[in-house]
Amino acid sequence: MQNSQIRLTELYTAVFNRAPDAAGLAYWSGELANGKINLEAIAANWMTSQPEALARYPLSMSSDSFIQEIYANVLNRQPVVSDYTYWGTQLDNGSVSRDAFIAAIINGAKANSSAQGQLDAALLANKAAVGIAFATQGLNDQGLAGEVVKVVDSSLESTRAATAMIQVTRGDFDGLDGALKALAQFLGSAAGASLRAQMVEYLESIAANVSHASRPELFSNITETLNRAIDAPAELASPAAKAEASLAQAGNNDAPQTPVLLGTAAADTFWLPAGTHQARIEGFEPGRDKLSLDEAAGAKVQYRGEANDYANLIEEEFDGTPGQAAMVRATQELVIDVNGDNQITGADIVISMPGIWQLEDYYFV
Repeated sequence: MQNSQIRLTELYTAVFNRAPDAAGLAYWSGELANGKINLEAIAANWMTSQPEALARYPLSMSSDSFIQEIYANVLNRQPVVSDYTYWGTQLDNGSVSRDAFIAAIINGAKANSSAQGQLDAALLANKAAVGIAFATQGLNDQGLAGEVVKVVDSSLESTRAATAMIQVTRGDFDGLDGALKALAQFLGSAAGASLRAQMVEYLESIAANVSHASRPELFSNITETLNRAIDAPAELASPAAKAEASLAQAGNNDAPQTPVLLGTAAADTFWLPAGTHQARIEGFEPGRDKLSLDEAAGAKVQYRGEANDYANLIEEEFDGTPGQAAMVRATQELVIDVNGDNQITGADIVISMPGIWQLEDYYFV
């Protein structure tokens, strides 16, 4: 499955120039795993039937323009004259379809043993790693999916930095767009060339210690820090201390507040961070959206029906298996016995979900 996800993510990068959205990667990975389709058929489907690809690559687009787009998506560079000549002829005379050309560029990037080829292979692998991290975090915003791949180059530092930035979200990505743009600008600067290790330590320290921080304030602080560091390298002289200061300014040490999870018009995955005991969910639609728990919460939850109150819940629904959940209609809560001790305490999770009852079709991971 992991290998299939990597290959799918490479295809997302090549065709759409973005990371895969969580819902899309889950769907196509499932189709591959069930043997309903292969990767070549997916590529053909995307290029001939998917609106996003048809809008990017209309039939009226010249072969040279198409070649230029794919090289930029996969390799972050432009073709040389001989590339235009060779591939343009193949595409124009119908010897190679557009989806087959994309596959050839991906495979060529991974097979070329030259110095440039090794850089191309590293770039493709890094984009795939960040793309999978993006989808694993439950993110579906395609605009952010495009911004996150712009950060990635052939260096390990760019991959670690982008992954750390993704991990900071924990379901609240307000401000992430600006922070990713600042990171891309920083990496492309002279300061970014000499301060990459410090920048990675700064972002990974934030990702490792973030809990209750306001994400908009935190991402704003990250943006300002990276922008200032371009002209004032001393800004990242003590990365761990700077990370602690950024978290504190965003209220990381304050008492946690009930998170508000907002849905969109499209299918959403509502990400409930580790340690969440109550959340207000707005815009959740049974039959379309999904809920997921951070694995660090220690729960793999199965829906167990309803209970009138906690006492009945404990007697009738829970049997001591960690991670069981039940709806409590009287209080409109989803109660999760994280550790399986048949008691609802501060170690467990209680999610306020007014008006939401039809959870049989959803799963927690």
